[in-house]
Amino acid sequence: MPDKEELHSGHRKRVWEKFSEKGLSVFNEHEIMEMILFSCLPRVNTNETAHLLINKFGSITNCLKSPASELKKIKGIGDSAAIYLNFLGQLTERLNNEEAVNVKLGCSAEIIDYCVKHYKNYDRECATYFLLDALYNVVFTGETEYANSAECGFSFPEIVNNALSRKLPYILLAHNHLSGCPVASSADIAVTRSLADVVCKLNIRILDHIIVSGDSAYSMRAFGGYNDIWR
Repeated sequence: MPDKEELHSGHRKRVWEKFSEKGLSVFNEHEIMEMILFSCLPRVNTNETAHLLINKFGSITNCLKSPASELKKIKGIGDSAAIYLNFLGQLTERLNNEEAVNVKLGCSAEIIDYCVKHYKNYDRECATYFLLDALYNVVFTGETEYANSAECGFSFPEIVNNALSRKLPYILLAHNHLSGCPVASSADIAVTRSLADVVCKLNIRILDHIIVSGDSAYSMRAFGGYNDIWR
């Protein structure tokens, strides 16, 4: 009678053969999570752990973005597995950011759509800045988490240093709300105006500040007013 390790090995071989023949689209969420766990849990049945993770966090994306301390509360997930899942989450986010560069943004509608897509799978609130070249191609993306929607966590020194070192003339600001209406607050307006005052002296311009909530977004520039910011 084959031992457990042989059974797991045979199962995993069949899973990879299925993937090779049919691709990932035929797999359920928990099955994909199980495949991810193959690499960090080499000698155990990952099916139960995969179900527990999806049931707890709701999706693979949420699993990969969850803190290691929360992941380790799941039966079967130890230090190594939690770190591995965190690594995959950060790697995925980095690759997504790399895909986002060299995109040309020519008008307000394109800018809004771009920012909505950027925040599509986010389960946390972040302040993001995009640096663009003279032809409005996105060349660099920077991001900072902030505690709540009443804050706006942009680091002026970081933004200025990155824009100057890369010789990029345009900045697009964005942040997201996990709930509520995407409307610019007095704090949003103030921080945008303050940064515009700083970078204007360096021949750098703010293109817009987009606030995203779900599939909706608010453009400070398209809304009208604040002409001193876009000077």
